[in-house]
Amino acid sequence: MLMMLSCPPNRASRGPARLLRSCLILLLLLCSRPSLGKKKLYIGALFPMSGGWPGGQACLPSAQMALDLVNNRSDILLLPIKAGVGLSFQCDPGEATKLLYDLLYTEPIKIVLMP
Repeated sequence: MLMMLSCPPNRASRGPARLLRSCLILLLLLCSRPSLGKKKLYIGALFPMSGGWPGGQACLPSAQMALDLVNNRSDILLLPIKAGVGLSFQCDPGEATKLLYDLLYTEPIKIVLMP
């Protein structure tokens, strides 16, 4: 399940590029750990798709593109990455907290990226 959390407007200029770089660094670090032994890698994040700053409309396609590129190359990562589009929290901290709680405490276990 893929959902990303990024609300402050001052991060808008750094959003997609920084998110992409963070995703790739995390994936490369996980790839180098032979003790991981998992069959699937789940990454979770929250994207603001509406509300005061709908920056998720730009961040989500970038993150999906990065995941597709990594999944299509067998020389980058030994594990397939599973991702799905999550819900928007409309830049509301209360809604984001509820969605983050649901993301953390429901199966499957996910890695949560917080830019």
